[in-house]
Amino acid sequence: MTKWLKGGIFGGIVLFIWGAISWTVLDWHISTFKKFPDESVATSFISEIPKSGMYVLPLSFKLSDTTSESDKTDNTKKYKDNSPIVFAAIWKDGANTNMLQQLIVSLISQIIAALLVTGIVLLRPHTQFSGRFFQVMLFAVAAAIVTHIPYMNWFYFTSYYTFINILDLLIGWFMAAFVISYVTRPKYPNFY
Repeated sequence: MTKWLKGGIFGGIVLFIWGAISWTVLDWHISTFKKFPDESVATSFISEIPKSGMYVLPLSFKLSDTTSESDKTDNTKKYKDNSPIVFAAIWKDGANTNMLQQLIVSLISQIIAALLVTGIVLLRPHTQFSGRFFQVMLFAVAAAIVTHIPYMNWFYFTSYYTFINILDLLIGWFMAAFVISYVTRPKYPNFY
């Protein structure tokens, strides 16, 4: 098995295991969410939505072809001044308690990400362990920034939610960095 495949498979498995621990053993992700005051009212409202998808509020005045430009301007000001903002993923079919498909997709996506990062590390094959480790972590920091900061900035995801998700990502890649750095080591002893 090549170094590239080893780094991708083993690094991806480490990421997957960390994700399982992070979401099922630790309660830090759940602590970032707030409960609706009356879930039955929220559920009733969501059941009226015609189909699954990504929803943003306010947006309706921007999607209407019949709304005049002056009304769009007035609505924009009104929403900017006093309306709540909602960014929601709605799945009308309900949760699948089996989760086998989600677990498989998660594992495959983690392996693909680790394969890509291992490929980047292997572009400089004679780098010492610390250099390979730093390359993986540099990728992880960049991924955390471009993944989570825009949602906090544009959709008002809370700073606590953003912090926990960035920390989760960095911890997973920190562990994967050890595996990827180890399996991509050169054959020469002075480069360990």
